[in-house]
Amino acid sequence: MSTTTTYDPILAQVIARRLEVVCEEAAITLNRSSGSPIVTEANDFSTSLVSADGDVIAFSSYLPPHFVSAMNAVRNILDTLDLSTVEPGDHFAANDPYTVAPLHAADPSVITPIFAGDELVAWAYSSVHVLDLGGLTAGGWIPGSYDRYGEGFIFPLIKIVSHGEWDKNFVDLYLANVRMPESLNDLRSCVAANNTTSSRLQEVFDRYGADTVAEYAAINVRLSEEHARERIRKLPDGTYTATDWVEYDGHGVEALHRLSVALTIRGDEMLIDLTDSPPEANCFINATRAALLGWILGDVIRTLFPDLPINAGVHKPLRIVKSEPGTMLNPSKNAATSCGHMESGTKVFRAFHDALHKAVALSDDPEIRRRAAGLGGNVAPHNVVSGVNDAGVFEVWVSFDSLGTGLGAQSNVDGRDCGCYEDMTGARMLDIELEEMASTLHFYRRLCPNSGGHGFRRGGMGIDSAWQMQGMQRAQLTMFSNVTRVPSRAPGGGYPGGGTGNRIFHGGLGAGTVTDVGARLREPEFERSGDVPPSHATNLQIDTDAIFRCYGAGGSGLGDPLFREPWRVAEDLENEMITADVVPAIYGVVLGAQGEIDEAATVARRHEIRTERLGGTPPAREPEPMTEYRSPLRLDDGHRTFLCNHCGEPIAPTSENWKDHASTRSWPLPERAQDLGTKVREMADTVMRMWEFACPSCGTLLEVEIYADGEKPARDIRLGETSDVPGEAF
Repeated sequence: MSTTTTYDPILAQVIARRLEVVCEEAAITLNRSSGSPIVTEANDFSTSLVSADGDVIAFSSYLPPHFVSAMNAVRNILDTLDLSTVEPGDHFAANDPYTVAPLHAADPSVITPIFAGDELVAWAYSSVHVLDLGGLTAGGWIPGSYDRYGEGFIFPLIKIVSHGEWDKNFVDLYLANVRMPESLNDLRSCVAANNTTSSRLQEVFDRYGADTVAEYAAINVRLSEEHARERIRKLPDGTYTATDWVEYDGHGVEALHRLSVALTIRGDEMLIDLTDSPPEANCFINATRAALLGWILGDVIRTLFPDLPINAGVHKPLRIVKSEPGTMLNPSKNAATSCGHMESGTKVFRAFHDALHKAVALSDDPEIRRRAAGLGGNVAPHNVVSGVNDAGVFEVWVSFDSLGTGLGAQSNVDGRDCGCYEDMTGARMLDIELEEMASTLHFYRRLCPNSGGHGFRRGGMGIDSAWQMQGMQRAQLTMFSNVTRVPSRAPGGGYPGGGTGNRIFHGGLGAGTVTDVGARLREPEFERSGDVPPSHATNLQIDTDAIFRCYGAGGSGLGDPLFREPWRVAEDLENEMITADVVPAIYGVVLGAQGEIDEAATVARRHEIRTERLGGTPPAREPEPMTEYRSPLRLDDGHRTFLCNHCGEPIAPTSENWKDHASTRSWPLPERAQDLGTKVREMADTVMRMWEFACPSCGTLLEVEIYADGEKPARDIRLGETSDVPGEAF
């Protein structure tokens, strides 16, 4: 890091904050002018300020993956546009996944030049999810598509506003391609947001001068980069790998597509290798550039740089190795990508998070180790209803119960319940009255017991809800519920959370009040009854009296659940976060007849569980009590040996796979999920297994993984092994 100061540090901080406020005010403009619940409640949008040469210099943080979308969009303008033709009052837009490369086509980019006098000095950027772009189905996510041509209206870079006037030809073309003309208002809101960015930035120019603002924006990018490199240096050099699976059954065949991520720490730089990619798929699960790099960048920021200004400096130390063209993570031009960010993109994020946290856990810096976190459900299992209501009007709406998936446990707190994605900052469940402004009636909403992964700190809970259409003459349903078969794993010794799912009860459940029907649905006999639709379905014709029960995935736990304070376990049981069977079986807590904690019996039961993990041999050592989270493994002074961080005993040389030396058990995934009380959907032709690795000395749970049947536990930590591949810049 620089030790000399050739700038005014106070002015640097003032200008950094002023630029952030410019983006925040633009975000408020967009949020309050849209009117779409996906903007006002889910906060599925963002605003950015980009330098004249394409560096993001400020960001509103609503959806971190849009940071990469902003970079891509301005780069496309700089590569393709004659800048001498750009004038004040112009606004450009695009949604083409292969040129401007947004998260997906339903997140169009709006880019606006900002001038100081006659000089173009910056770009305002905004992006928002529009609820319809045409294509096979409404909603912007097209599970039934085979290629890009089924995914609706796709347009490359085009000027949509000139000298403050909307281009009538573009407006007519746009409206001719969408079912919901109100989605044009979302683009208008982006234009309004960019106008706010431009006008507020002019005030900053008036105060400090445009040249000074540009100079200090560049200084702040450099400072963020220096601090980012300093944090990366605190991770041990080496290569860390992790694997995940993309689920898809929308063309009538169940499939799991395996991918993996290799993260190399080399000094002050990260190399992220995505070459282990499945082939390109003939469905909407292929990922755009922003869908991959945006999630990765968001995870790096949350884990290592939570206190740094979010600007181009945070990605300068990151390098990427792309997969071959024609693969799921580098698809061809004609590939379908409308849900690539939520399908393969989030699985890359989950694998990257797993790999990064292996390095975080072994850092010598205690502040870095405290950044450990479980994984959220990382899914928004949308159900999109379209049809004709009783008034004869075509209606489209999304059941926003899909935002009710849990986040991963943190080192100091249980995971957030119903938090959607880690990167959907500020997303919240719709108020039930807002939800029922559409033609729907809810029987109940509750947290789904055991859906949060068990651990010292428990994962966030997913939702369990039931609803029925009201006031519809006819309707069809488009659904996608990935994370039904392979839940988010738990780096750090906890258990995975539950998966998502839907059940349909045709013809309703008989007479009774809303409360009566809701209570009947929650009875044990209905847990496994009803029809289970495909997790991905397109225009599924549905009876208007059908009842839908929907489960949201939970976040993973962190740390061995045997360390969880018994009073927290008893409180979770009382609050119906967990069920009575997992209290002694998973947490090792014994309660008396009145619900009081039997401390002596709890100690004995936890010792018994550790003995079971060791194959019936009592532990040779007792683990140290855990009052605050600690990572499962640590290194000896010479980084030659993996030690159990709970009892201090050696496990394996760092030159070997430590899992080969652990006490190991494995089960078919659905069988073990049932023991944990979590919901995981079985596959007809593929068997996945859950593996548990415990310390061979004290029997403490160190890691829980999921592998395909027949797959050996990988050597996923290779200390000191780096790569000379240069990689590409973000």
